[in-house]
Amino acid sequence: MSARTLEVVFPRTATGSLWLRRGALALSLVPLALATVGCQRGEKSCRYFSLVLEKGEDPEERKAAIGEIRHMSTADQLKCDDDKVFERFSTIVEKEPKYRAMLIEALESVGKANDKLRVRTMAVLNKGLAFDDSAPMVANIIRNWRVESNDSGKDWYPEKTTVDALGAALRRIKDGEIKGNLLEALWLSLPDDKSRASYEDLLIELADADAAQVSIQVTMRALKYLTALRTKSDAAFNTYIHGLFRKDAAGGEVYGQARLALAVIPPEKVLPKLLGIF
Repeated sequence: MSARTLEVVFPRTATGSLWLRRGALALSLVPLALATVGCQRGEKSCRYFSLVLEKGEDPEERKAAIGEIRHMSTADQLKCDDDKVFERFSTIVEKEPKYRAMLIEALESVGKANDKLRVRTMAVLNKGLAFDDSAPMVANIIRNWRVESNDSGKDWYPEKTTVDALGAALRRIKDGEIKGNLLEALWLSLPDDKSRASYEDLLIELADADAAQVSIQVTMRALKYLTALRTKSDAAFNTYIHGLFRKDAAGGEVYGQARLALAVIPPEKVLPKLLGIF
């Protein structure tokens, strides 16, 4: 019904003008009602809160919406399985750093609801790996999910796109502690020795990096993983030798782990090298 039709139905008398104004207001509310058709009867669903997160103008209301999503029951979180909802989540992670960390924390909870939501959630979390502020959070989520799945006997592993994004973040980020967490998450994300061996070059690079560039903890972890793979290449062998003498400014060293790594190399190859040094 148009405003002109309303004027015909309610002529411009005092009473008619009042009804005309009320009718026009009702018409103006129709688009908003249609936009929230999935949230009828006051339902505060995942779709509703994602809409508040996308459209809200008050920062506190947007933060509160994320909190509601995070603390929903599993049954309510299952309703997050909606294309529009995940489009909104992706946009926030990519373009709104003010809410990125909070939403990523909420998505950890949503991803636990069922296997399908975990896959959809990981697609959004992959975007978080592209930012230095959120990559550590995503790495921690992946680590937690891997450990929990292993404990439950389900053995969940992230898809290759996630593994690739972890590798890219590991190469990009310089902070030692964060680099160590990313390396652990990457290692736990690889299901077998064949896939782990594809990262041997990166592990050798990290294990052999200067102490001013990579923390001693990262060096230790990289050596540990190379030892587990029983890597015997010449580059790895030289890295193990270097590890015997590596120390950081605080006196931290990886001597013990380097000796363990050298145990995978045939003795007849190790002894001449060590005798030449000492």
